[in-house]
Amino acid sequence: IYHPSFFFNESDGSTTMHFTYIFTLLTATACMAAPAKTAVQKLAPFSAADFTIDLFNPKFEEKGQGGTLSRMNVATLPSLDGQRIAMTLINLEPCGINPPHIHPRASEALYVIDGADILVGVLPENNAKLILNTLDKGKATFVPQGAIHFEQNLSCHPVTLIAANDNEDPGTLTIATEFWMLPDGTLEASLGIKETEIRTIRGHIPMGVAPGADECRKRCGMSY
Repeated sequence: IYHPSFFFNESDGSTTMHFTYIFTLLTATACMAAPAKTAVQKLAPFSAADFTIDLFNPKFEEKGQGGTLSRMNVATLPSLDGQRIAMTLINLEPCGINPPHIHPRASEALYVIDGADILVGVLPENNAKLILNTLDKGKATFVPQGAIHFEQNLSCHPVTLIAANDNEDPGTLTIATEFWMLPDGTLEASLGIKETEIRTIRGHIPMGVAPGADECRKRCGMSY
């Protein structure tokens, strides 16, 4: 603790504060942050049960008309913090599609647990080659970080896939839904279509896993 006179210039009777000293003092105080936690310290508060998750539990499901996504990430399993891993269980109904999306903070490994005739598309960036593969049970592929990709069930039977990411918070940006959230004027200028058309399209975009193409649904004898 310093006497108030320490902060003033008394040589000329003024009350000019020594701003340099105060700035240095405040900077030093700000730098005295709590030390970073070790890996052991981060995990210590969690019980054994906090290291598991039931991906079949409906509270972790994101439901769409064409299937479900069940995520294991830092939001659903906080003990993953700092572990650089996440996982999504993908269940696609006949003809269902996990629409084109990106993971801004992670690459992805994709494995087919059950099913066949699953079209997987990957588009890494502008001017890159579109990579299309049809996967069956036991086959796997990967998606570079930030690449647009999708999984589409072309069969008339449900399929199950698992997607693993190298970040506990990979993030997801679904192209169709988020693109059409841009201002009408921006979309009109970019696409050369009228605002009335933009609003019509925006009102017909399905949320989450989509039900699939009309051709597939008709072939599989499904209602529209």
